[in-house]
Order: sequence, then C-alpha cells, then structure tokens
Amino acid sequence: MRLITPDSLRYPITVTRLRRSSGDHVERFAPLFDYQYKSKVIEGSRENPEGEEVERTWPSTFESETEGKLVSWDVTVGQVITKRGTFVAEIEEPCKHELQFGGLCVLCTKDMTTVSYNTTVRDTARATVNTVHGHTSLLVSQAEANKSDEEAKRRLLASRKLSLVVDLDQTIIHATVDPTVAEWQKDQSNPNYPAVKDVRAFQLVDEGPGARACWYYIKLRPGLKEFLEAVSKIYELHIYTMGTRAYAQNIAQIIDPERKIFADRILSRDESGSMTAKNLKRLFPVDTKMVVIIDDRGDVWQWSPNLVKVSAYDFFVGIGDINSSFLPKRPELEAKAPKPAKAVNGLSASDHGKSNAMTREVTVSEGNSQLATTSPAAEQAATEQANKSPLDQLVSMSGGDDLTKLKEQTNEQDETIEAQLNDRPLLQKQRVLDAAEEASNSAATVDAAGDEDGAKKDESLPELQQKYRHNLLQDDDTELKHLETSLRTVHRAFYDGYDRELQGSQGGRLAELRPGKHAKKRSIDDLQIVPDVSAIMASMKQQVLAGTSLVFSG
Repeated sequence: MRLITPDSLRYPITVTRLRRSSGDHVERFAPLFDYQYKSKVIEGSRENPEGEEVERTWPSTFESETEGKLVSWDVTVGQVITKRGTFVAEIEEPCKHELQFGGLCVLCTKDMTTVSYNTTVRDTARATVNTVHGHTSLLVSQAEANKSDEEAKRRLLASRKLSLVVDLDQTIIHATVDPTVAEWQKDQSNPNYPAVKDVRAFQLVDEGPGARACWYYIKLRPGLKEFLEAVSKIYELHIYTMGTRAYAQNIAQIIDPERKIFADRILSRDESGSMTAKNLKRLFPVDTKMVVIIDDRGDVWQWSPNLVKVSAYDFFVGIGDINSSFLPKRPELEAKAPKPAKAVNGLSASDHGKSNAMTREVTVSEGNSQLATTSPAAEQAATEQANKSPLDQLVSMSGGDDLTKLKEQTNEQDETIEAQLNDRPLLQKQRVLDAAEEASNSAATVDAAGDEDGAKKDESLPELQQKYRHNLLQDDDTELKHLETSLRTVHRAFYDGYDRELQGSQGGRLAELRPGKHAKKRSIDDLQIVPDVSAIMASMKQQVLAGTSLVFSG
C-alpha cells in the first residue's frame, strides 16, 4: 500500500527526519517521519494585551495508517510537500484485504469498516467488485476480478464456448397463478387440456398477497429441453431474472433438475442491485466480449449491443409477465374503447369455424394496434427521458435504494397476483369464447330447422355443437428453433474470427519459436486477440435488410 498525505495536514509541510529505514517493520499508528509547518497565531504581551498576529513554526509527526514492512520512501529530508495525495512511502502489508464478506476480510478477519483519524483510503474501498451470482456481500478487488475474468475466458476458449445470459419470464417460460390452469389439467374433456397437461407447478409459501402460500403454474416454451441441451454445448448458461431468488431456483429445478446446464449461475432481483434494470456488468464486471444475452425485453438492458431480442412467449393469454412490476415502465398508452359485445356474438358459424391460431392472431393484432397512438402526456414523458443523460436514465430506471419505490413495486406485484387469483382471467376469456360458440351453434340450429330436410339435419346438431368448442390456449410456438439457429450463427462467427486472428498471430511468431540463440518466447497473449461478440452481432444485424428497398405506403 502506498501511503499518501491526508487533507488534515497544514500545507505546506517540510520533512525534517525519517524515523524508519527500508525493510523495517511498521506498526499501525507508528511514527514514520517528522515534519514542520508554519501557521499564524495571535500572541499577547504586557505592552500589547490584545495581541498581534505572528507566524510560528510547529513540529509534528506523520504516522502510518497501516502495518507492514516499509519497502521504500517517496520523500526525502528537506522536501516540501504542498498538497494532499502526495506519495510518502510504500508499505508491504501482510494482508491486502482483496476478498471481503459482510464488512470483514475473508483472509485475516479484520473489520473493514473501522476508520481512524489518519485514514486516507477506507479498507472497504479495496474490494468493491461483486463477481458472485447469489451473494451481494462477497466482494473482491479489481485485481482479483481481472484475474477471475482471465481464468474464465481461458476456460471458455479451451472448450470453444461463449457465455449466454438467459431471461426466464416470457423468454423460455411463461408463468401464472390463475388456479384455472389446475382445473383444466384435471379435465381431459376441456378443450385446453392438451395445451396445459404438461404445465408444471410449485408453491412459494413466502410470496403472494399477505405472504400467503401461492401456487405458480409454469409453461415451458415448446422445444425448451432440446434447446437447452443443444445450446449448452457451445455456451455457458447463466439465469438473470427480475423474479425473486426462490422463484428463480424453483424454475431452475424444473428446467434443469440435474443442475448440469445452469448449476449455481442464477442471479435474481434480490442480488441484482436494481429493481427495474439489468446490467451485464453485474455478472461480468471486467469484460463482456464473450457474452450474449437473450431476453424478450430490450429496454430492461438499455438495448445492450450484446442482446438477442426474443419474441415474447405469451402462452397464458392476457397474463403477461408476472414480475412486470419490477421492469421498466413503458410510456402510458392511450386507452382504446372496447368493442361492443355484439361484435363478438354476431360472428357467423363460418367465422367461428376458422383455425384457433387465427382467433388468437386477431386478439394479438388488436392489442398491438394500441401502440399506434400515444397520449400527449406519454409523448412528453418520452421526450424528457430521451433528453436525459444515459446515467440519469439508468438511475431513473433502477430506482436506486429507494425503499418507498421497492414497497410500491412489491405492492403492485401483490395486486397483480391477487387479481389473477380472484378474477381468474383465463376462465373469463374461455367463457367469452364459449358464449360466442353458443351463439354460433344457435344460429346453426335455426338454419337447420328451416331446411326442408330438417329432420336429417337435426341428427348432426350434437356433432356441430362439439365441433365449434374452441380452446383459448395455443401450444404452437416455434421461437426457440429460430433462436438456436441465431445463437449458432453468432458462435460460429466469433470462433471463425478468433481462429483467423490466432492463426495470423502464430504465423508472426514463427521466427520467435525457431530454436537458436536468437529464439524468443511467445510475447502475444491469446486473450489479446479475442473478438468482441457485440461487434460481430452488430455487423450481422446490419446485413438483415442488405439489398432490400423499403417502400412506405399510405
């Protein structure tokens, strides 16, 4: 540790004596050197009892703020020091306190929060980097973080892998607490049974309104098992979710029961450091050149160049993200007047005979159409947000350590869960479909009764009534197939570039590797030629519409 002069000294000071020599052991608060300084004081006398201002020279001693071995001096006798922060000596400490947990040094158990009168650098400032997923109290120094990052990169390069940060909600799973799902799972005659029969469930007794037990129903995105198995061969996977740690661990137990894919690499909002924003530096504080993100929300990442945006998985229609209260708020949309009920019940039998996928597509299209118009207040808010600096935007999104904000978000989530439990939105939406089908079947009955061959048509009515019983939930998502292709393309492009750089650097070293008295050791580290995956992805994105002419028509 290099000792520096603190703010408390009366500058300028003049070194008058060095009390220690190089190699000496120094205790904390031990005198290191003597110095003198000048200051003006008021001195009185019999002739002048009110006194007058005179300048005097005062001796003092500079004491060590830490213990250890004195390696070298940075000052000499007679030197004048004019400002704070001047290096005076280097002390080799028995412990550098580079690994701390909960305010204690892990190596020597010293209390890092202790501060004395001559402290210039707090011990807590020696370890400020969080590199562990599940603990915010474990901190390391920047040097240790760099060493850990280098080891991780070498491990990934040796196994030809990249790092992949995986979001949970509406990216690889969809969650709800609507108890209707459990009822449909028990009823094989329900039209939604084929879609919900493989839905998984778990209970969190410490979550939900009033901290009561709450059942979560989890639908895995189609093809998730195969996707994870395939991608884990070329990526090291990390979970990053805005759900609680208990929630994330239960999801991980479902999608990775043997802990071969994610292991303990799980980061939740409990350890994220922000309640509404995600930051790649939280997981990779040193370098993100080998990191790819998959998430259905780009705004939560401030549209990081490492992001592969995924289409949101919306299996439980109308439920959305169960943890949305802890995500950035989108600009408020102008309310759209709902269509009258006649528009639904008035559909013809032929309209209801269309595919279920089309029924759902209409619902989604209507929802998206609301994005076309925003209120003046929303436009003003968006303009103000755009005018903020990136740092201000991040602070605004994160909410910082505002306990009031945290309470509001928690209450909002509790209200969302309470609404799903009590209102049962899935059941209500299914009833709307059933009502439309009943109206359609009634119309078909009237048409059949008026037919000349009415008696023959009546025999087919029960079959007709069963035919038009639609299911609300669709299990036809194929996003993960396309996502796997994209991730493979990114991985291939990265290692193609790395191999080219590696081959070129090795070719330049042939002379260095030749035996002989002029032979040199390898001077170029492989880590220096690692490509930046974000630059590779940006280049790939630029090629998507290459050679395409866009025409905007009214």
